[in-house]
Amino acid sequence: MPSIKKFAKSMDYKEYGGALFLGVKRPVVKAHGSSDEYLFYFTIKQAEKFAKSKAVEVMKEEFEKTK
Repeated sequence: MPSIKKFAKSMDYKEYGGALFLGVKRPVVKAHGSSDEYLFYFTIKQAEKFAKSKAVEVMKEEFEKTK
């Protein structure tokens, strides 16, 4: 049962808050329209993690290598 609960938690949309937009100069995260405070909290955490990882900068560098 613990493995099923762990899997269910990993698939819970409320743990991931929103969607990341690519193709912009800075990280952008859009929360779901029906977000409650719990979901909005995770959206902010997701944006923070994305910004700290410098994902946009890394993608830009990788795309430049393909030219």
